[in-house]
Amino acid sequence: MSESAEFSGGIGRRLREIRVWRGLSLRAAGELAGFSAAYLSLIERGVRPIERRSTLEALAGALQVSPSELTGTATRAAEDRESGPAVAALRLALADVEFGEAVDAPARPWPDVAADLAAMNALRPQAAYGALGAVLPALVVDLHAHLTTEHRRAALAGLVDCYAAAQFLAKNLGVPDLALVASRHLRDATSALSGPEWAGLAAWSRAQAISQSARDRAHAVATRGAADIASELDRPQVADVYGSLHLTAALASMTLGRTDTAADHLDEAAAVATRPGVGTGFGNLWFSSGNVQVWRTMLAVEAGDGGRAVEIARGVDPATLPESPNRQAAW
Repeated sequence: MSESAEFSGGIGRRLREIRVWRGLSLRAAGELAGFSAAYLSLIERGVRPIERRSTLEALAGALQVSPSELTGTATRAAEDRESGPAVAALRLALADVEFGEAVDAPARPWPDVAADLAAMNALRPQAAYGALGAVLPALVVDLHAHLTTEHRRAALAGLVDCYAAAQFLAKNLGVPDLALVASRHLRDATSALSGPEWAGLAAWSRAQAISQSARDRAHAVATRGAADIASELDRPQVADVYGSLHLTAALASMTLGRTDTAADHLDEAAAVATRPGVGTGFGNLWFSSGNVQVWRTMLAVEAGDGGRAVEIARGVDPATLPESPNRQAAW
């Protein structure tokens, strides 16, 4: 059996187990999700793969579970020798110190902390979950200790990086509650940094954190966040965040079946990607024209237009994407 068939069958088995546990017939579960009983039966038997986020989220909503419980992400994370400790470390990093809280530990020399921060940022695109979880708790404490030193602004920016990495880790390991906590911490850190790029990054983080559970709300947060910084697009970092917010809004629109709205958001992102200086890597977003094309491909798949997806994909060179095994593997 192929890997994709095993994956589809795994979702089907979990779908049936949860449906039976809920006491729902095929017809009842299908009606709640907006599908026929016959279609749902094909998914449960592994005959029909789930190719769209909207389908997965509709089924999860009908069964009152998170999408990760159907895909098995949460189960795999709990069983994996690397990700289990990573989740525990992540909880510690997010709960040990509240933003602005004084820490008892003396501040380590800033060059040492800055080196650890650079190493942490290098781990994120590698999807090195265990290593990332291991360094976050101590690094968060170290950066808080420097909020009262002359390195305060750099420490604040470092905390934004840490909480963004924590959100990435939580989301990929199937722990959505921690992703929301990380997003709130990131918002607190960005609020202490002046500049529309930081406000936009906070909105992007929030939209990402709630995206799977509330697409309507995610769209509203991303759209409003983009509107709030639209007057500052002559600044490349702001343009990067603005474009990323429109990509997030495009995905939310597409999963809600609003294809025209999704196309508008994509076009806006494509237009801003041509501005001079765009592609700064701010916030580890790595927004660019190539990135927009990747999103166009993904959303064509989401729309069920495989032919269009292939056509767009032919014009994308994966080698032009950021040097990130995680992103390139997803592509």
